[in-house]
Amino acid sequence: MRGHYYKCYVEVGQKGEVFKNSDYQTIQKTYAFWIVLDHPKYMDGVINRIGNYDEPLGKEYYFPVEDYDVRELVLLYPKQEYDYGGDLGNHYEKALAFVQLLFSKSIDIETKKHYLTKTFDIKLYDEFEKEMDSMCGLSKVNRHLTYMEVLESLMSNLSLSLSDAMNAAGIPEDFRPTIYERFAEMEAINANEGYTG
Repeated sequence: MRGHYYKCYVEVGQKGEVFKNSDYQTIQKTYAFWIVLDHPKYMDGVINRIGNYDEPLGKEYYFPVEDYDVRELVLLYPKQEYDYGGDLGNHYEKALAFVQLLFSKSIDIETKKHYLTKTFDIKLYDEFEKEMDSMCGLSKVNRHLTYMEVLESLMSNLSLSLSDAMNAAGIPEDFRPTIYERFAEMEAINANEGYTG
């Protein structure tokens, strides 16, 4: 599942920053909130939390939770549309409606501002539009990660350089510096771990 891949990517990124060498006890727990806006209708309203657990298969022994509870994935599947002026249901449904409102590309900024103040009782400030645009731009982060998967496949299967793979995939110029940085980070991490791939 892609969500687990991204969480692992964040965990690996802690090496050298949060913990050094083999000091794995200092790894910080990571949380990934996976917002799925384009899904089949039967998934409307799903919120699942997926974490780690300890299940003895032989002799019964349980490790301390802090030894293995280092990641959690929360999957959110909001409906495609909500009646923001009506009853949104319980707090889970309200949370999904809030997420849909924030990340929807089909709702203009003025409508979002209206429902945030009226439906969700959120006080807005002068810089809201800038902040909202920045927050809604988070979809660009997911695009970077998806591009990386495509590029890794092109490089591996067609023996292309990173630059040639980006050209073949039609990666926009404004994404390329970040992608170069991510690949450099992963190469450094793999070199430090002795990964041969």
